[in-house]
Amino acid sequence: MTRSSGTNAPFDRPFEHAPRTREKSSRPRPYPAHLPLTLSAYRPHVLARDRLRLWMPERKQPLPVDRDMIPIPLSENDVKRVFDLLEFAYSEGTTALYGSGLLVYHVFCDLKGIPERQRAPISIDLLRSFIASIAGTYSYSHIDNCICAVRAWHALHGLSWPADDDIVRLLLKASKIVAPPAQKKRPPLSVDTMVTLRTAMDLADPLAAASWAALVLTFWCTARRGEFTLKTLTSFDPKKHVKLSDYRVQRGNDNTEVHIFHLPSTKCAPIEGEDVYFAPQPDTLADPLAALNNHLRINNPSSGEFLLSYADANGRRVLTRSAMESCLQRAAKRLKISLPPGHSARIGNVLWHLTNGTPLDATQIKGRWKSRAFQLYLREHAEIMSPYLLARSDIHDVVTRRILLPIR
Repeated sequence: MTRSSGTNAPFDRPFEHAPRTREKSSRPRPYPAHLPLTLSAYRPHVLARDRLRLWMPERKQPLPVDRDMIPIPLSENDVKRVFDLLEFAYSEGTTALYGSGLLVYHVFCDLKGIPERQRAPISIDLLRSFIASIAGTYSYSHIDNCICAVRAWHALHGLSWPADDDIVRLLLKASKIVAPPAQKKRPPLSVDTMVTLRTAMDLADPLAAASWAALVLTFWCTARRGEFTLKTLTSFDPKKHVKLSDYRVQRGNDNTEVHIFHLPSTKCAPIEGEDVYFAPQPDTLADPLAALNNHLRINNPSSGEFLLSYADANGRRVLTRSAMESCLQRAAKRLKISLPPGHSARIGNVLWHLTNGTPLDATQIKGRWKSRAFQLYLREHAEIMSPYLLARSDIHDVVTRRILLPIR
């Protein structure tokens, strides 16, 4: 029996979504001093996001066989396609996070003298020892990410993973108890803080105009950190990042204006994207519509450019996270105030909505949380939210009840 070579056969077609773009200018940073990785041909010095793919186990993936261990006549390209497709299962942010976890695992193996052939497939005893070794140094979530990283590395290279183990579950549970004290959470970003910061910014300056717009849009859209900025100057991808052409205005049933941005690709919706939106806030100097209009007037981005593009002496630039944070920190330094971290804008907007009468479920929908994720988010931020909600006992009680519900 011969293989069909018909061009219309529904097999082995190129994937519609091209592999992730790699910025040519990106260079891997030196490994942290506390993680001294031994040089190895199996582990080239690459960006963290590329380690899952380019760090190779000594043992190769087994040849495809049937249940009777008889080889299946699949080509190398057939086998390779399986693992090419697997790469799309992880977002770029996840691969970078897992790359950091994979580094911890291999440094552990180096220090313990674990030979290459015993690192993968990992044995249950080695997995248990790895967890016990890093417990007390890292938080539970970091340890869990390290385990997920090693598991993903096994999956991408076709290697088996140990079966679920009661001792591993107990070790992970115990790691929460012996974890180092958590850092004190910094206060959420507030409207008052943004208004104060504005007084030290020259909004006629292109970078300041773009940075101010990014800050207030992130806040009022209940957006995630990084949805209105880019990581690097060369990372703009029109299929992933917001553009002026993704902006539209609609009117609600009560004739109120709603300003909507379609984010083409997000953490939770990488293919179809998601909408974020704001309503004008004319009663505050941190009005998102005024900030957006000022940015559009000063920087005039084209319809296909990254929305937060601006002009400088070297031409057009996209707004990177580091450039935005540096601009805002300079303003904060002039005012001698402490600026909360970038991710505090989201929890700040949640607090604003709750204290201004927005129902909890509506706040959840606006922030694009699933029910379980929102409950976990509230639980994680309960400590910093409580002081702001105590004056509103009705809201405090509703939030507390949601936090204390069993997580399903």
